Amino acid sequence: PRDKEIVFNIIDDELDIAIYSMMPDQIPNELDFIPVAKYSPVLLTHKSHPLATKENLVLSDIKDYKLLRLDPQFVTVPNFDVVAQQHGLKTSIKFEMANYEILKKFVKADVGIAIVSGICLENEADKDLVGRDLSKYFPSLTYGMMVKKEKIHHTLLQEFMKILEENYKLII
Repeated sequence: PRDKEIVFNIIDDELDIAIYSMMPDQIPNELDFIPVAKYSPVLLTHKSHPLATKENLVLSDIKDYKLLRLDPQFVTVPNFDVVAQQHGLKTSIKFEMANYEILKKFVKADVGIAIVSGICLENEADKDLVGRDLSKYFPSLTYGMMVKKEKIHHTLLQEFMKILEENYKLII
């Protein structure tokens, strides 16, 4: 999986930093993870979709609709497969790339719905998409900077990290 590849590249000094989403229990002892932002999982629908305005939305409501998703190797919603299986959800289409923009275009075209991290709706000006909070079912996803512990970083990288820390949410 891609997560392990990125982690090993940082440990082996092939990468200086990765800005990535990780669950706290996935971070090896050799790395520091500096949280930058935390996003809740959302159900992404077209504004005219029946689930866009359904009151008391529950996860089992989703199983009657085409559920689109990004390639499973990319963590977009923690524990997706476990929770989906518990609620009888099946995905209809898998994308080969982790690209929220393509996924959003399919949802906007009303091809299906998706469960994604709320990051894909950040600064979203498109009024055709609706994001419904699913944090009742899935944990939030924390994005942050992953660097090797005790490594002296280049001044430019230190400045970049400082900018991120000062200008983003830093929610934990």
